[in-house]
Amino acid sequence: MLIACDRNPVFLATRLGQTVLPSAWLGLWLLAAAVSHADEEPNAEAVESMDRIEQVLVIGVRQRVPGSGSVVVSEELERFDHTDINQVMSAIPGVYVREEDGFGLRPNIGIRGAAAERSQKVTIMEDGVLITPAPYSAPAAYYVPNVSRISRVEVLKGPSAIRHGPHTVGGAINLVTRDVPGESLLELDMSLGTDAFHKAGVAYGGPLGQSGFGFLIEGLRYASDGFKALDGGGDTGFARNDVRVKIRWEPTGGLDQRLTLKLGFADEDADETYLGLTDEDFRADPNRRYRASQLARFQTEHFSAHLNYGLALGRVSVNAKAYWNRFERQWNKLDGFVAGRSLQSILASPHRFTREYSLLVGAADSLPVDAQTLDVTNNDRVFTAEGVQMSLAANGLMGALEHNFTLGVRLHRDDVKRNHQPRGYLMQGGDLVWDGVGRPPKLWNRADTLAVAAFAAEELRWRDLTLTLGLRYENIDGEWEDLRHGMARKNKQSVLSPGLGLHWQITESLGLLAGAYRGFSPAGPGASGVDPERSLNFEAGFRLQGSSARLEAVGFFSDYENLLGRCRVSDSGCQPGEEFNGGRVEVYGAELSAGWTFALTPGLSLDADMVYTYTDSAFQTGFLSGFPQWGLVREDDELPYLPRHRGLARIGLSGRAWELSAALKHQAKAREEPGVGPIRQGLHADGYATADLTASWRLRESTLLQLVVGNVTDKAAIVSHRPFGARPNRPRWLTFRVRHRF
Repeated sequence: MLIACDRNPVFLATRLGQTVLPSAWLGLWLLAAAVSHADEEPNAEAVESMDRIEQVLVIGVRQRVPGSGSVVVSEELERFDHTDINQVMSAIPGVYVREEDGFGLRPNIGIRGAAAERSQKVTIMEDGVLITPAPYSAPAAYYVPNVSRISRVEVLKGPSAIRHGPHTVGGAINLVTRDVPGESLLELDMSLGTDAFHKAGVAYGGPLGQSGFGFLIEGLRYASDGFKALDGGGDTGFARNDVRVKIRWEPTGGLDQRLTLKLGFADEDADETYLGLTDEDFRADPNRRYRASQLARFQTEHFSAHLNYGLALGRVSVNAKAYWNRFERQWNKLDGFVAGRSLQSILASPHRFTREYSLLVGAADSLPVDAQTLDVTNNDRVFTAEGVQMSLAANGLMGALEHNFTLGVRLHRDDVKRNHQPRGYLMQGGDLVWDGVGRPPKLWNRADTLAVAAFAAEELRWRDLTLTLGLRYENIDGEWEDLRHGMARKNKQSVLSPGLGLHWQITESLGLLAGAYRGFSPAGPGASGVDPERSLNFEAGFRLQGSSARLEAVGFFSDYENLLGRCRVSDSGCQPGEEFNGGRVEVYGAELSAGWTFALTPGLSLDADMVYTYTDSAFQTGFLSGFPQWGLVREDDELPYLPRHRGLARIGLSGRAWELSAALKHQAKAREEPGVGPIRQGLHADGYATADLTASWRLRESTLLQLVVGNVTDKAAIVSHRPFGARPNRPRWLTFRVRHRF
């Protein structure tokens, strides 16, 4: 559970005492009661995993969570050698992904109706710690950990989502890194593929004698020349680097405790643009890029330091974390013309705006007027996030009633500083030439948030029934300052979010689940005239688990009291960061997941699994919004970017030293503007299906050879018309991989 820290320790202590502690006395009293009634014999499950004291997982080994949740383990991540987090998320029911660049560099992830727009309505963590650049002040996730160094992906939905805020309307994602190895490890991992793709990873670590210390050093680089072709030539690829160091101290004998220090650095240099294509040009060549995007460049650096301490005393365990993250980013990209029509309008109607279109493709030269001067803006931003969080857990028995109590607090501070500096360029002979005109910054501001959060939960088990009661509290102080005009605004938000989960294990293999909770996503710092996003969320379903097969089906319903829209740089007609009320909205659907394994002969097995999500939505009122993704909304209109059907099916055949797998992914058409009825006209993304194949062979116990072919049929689809114009999925690709452990 959670908390983060302010730079002023006196203020922090005062704030903690005034805001958190009074609400925690009841929880501490319940904890004392749990300890006093505890049986002397410890619960076997409570000491089953090292996570009891380190708490890097949010879903336990047995997935006994108060609601639905999904886990993608390392074997699944390895099967297709994933580097794209979007592809990982496609294997989880209730999760929606909107592709943008084809490589997952800029993920757009939503859960159960929460907007997928830059994953800003989803809480994203690494090892149980908030990891996005500024989750309160600027929640758009321009940084997500490289999935190639992740060993496990966890997604929480339902009542358990309120354990991990601030964004709880849909759910939470936790990316778990590799643990310090218990024995010496040296691993090399190399991949080569189409479009000059290459990946090189190294991991080295192990214990340091009998000292109780251990370490892990990981390095990763992956890059590609890109699959798009820039008119006239030029770079369209990317390169990412990632270095992580873990140092662990776990003394033998004495107290059951562990201290882990994790330090990290990551950077990216990508020739990536917001500019897409007209639909007509897309159908002719989906991988084309216009000359007007030739100066696009995205550069980032991410620094992190996380300290984690855990202690177990019988039935009671305590965990404390301190964290600091800094993310610096510069994105030089085409924003449109200095004056005149927006890029969205031009690309939607190129035959109407022929002059502007010809300038974008480099077929004409600009006149020195604002309407023909291309605006290339460097979006320079610096994010900082820091905090401390503490949790305490205890379990005990009162007769036949087993109870597990958890209490957590977090104090968190984050900020963002924005400086968006435009420059004007003239298209001359197919090249962009600076017009020499100095222009003031479009955006020069800062936003800062201090947030206190507390969480308490009591899990009661009696025979085959499990009841979980949870309560989350958030108190948020935000400040926004316009540095150009010397204006500042402050705002305060607070919320109390209860949750209830129920599980009934009817038979050895069949269980029923149900739950309800209040979801919340805060408005931005200094926001005025808008309300936070609030929802009432419900779910019910069943789990069927056999020796060789499993089936889970869950229905969900989210009743939004208020839907919040947030303007981005790519939205025309509003200021970046400006927020809009969407009023009441209902989202409902169903999730299905199943798996089956069958031994054909000794040493030969067949396995299959599938996930499917159905979703529907409806605005409950009609209105005219300044938020361009909504515009004119009529009652019963469906939300944008919520495909009604989304699914994945996989089948695999494996022997003693080899494995073959094929996966088929499908996503239905998705609206890109509110509407109702069949999706035939209006702005929408294509429905599409893609197939992936993988074959792996263990040459020996320590060496793995792998071949992966993605999008086998080379299916091209418009995955989105945002930010600017039609954007493609990744075309057919192939990689060959060798991993060796010395």
